[in-house]
Amino acid sequence: MSYSVTADDYDCDIAKKFCNDMKKTDYEPEHYHGRFYWEGPAVRCYDPDSVRASTSVPIITDQMGLGYIAHPIKSAKLKNPQEV
Repeated sequence: MSYSVTADDYDCDIAKKFCNDMKKTDYEPEHYHGRFYWEGPAVRCYDPDSVRASTSVPIITDQMGLGYIAHPIKSAKLKNPQEV
């Protein structure tokens, strides 16, 4: 993960909802290129259940050392990757 994103950076409704829901919390959505060719909005967290409680979007997590990356199950490409 390397840069912040907003709902406007995606065409996918699930990605938009996840970004909007995370903006209402202390989590900062970032664009993430994960395992198995997944990419889309994600947040760094220590408690994945707090992320799940903050959105109705189904999420999965990747354990990264001491923390987690939480992201929607559905992948979403950026609308304009060169502009982010």
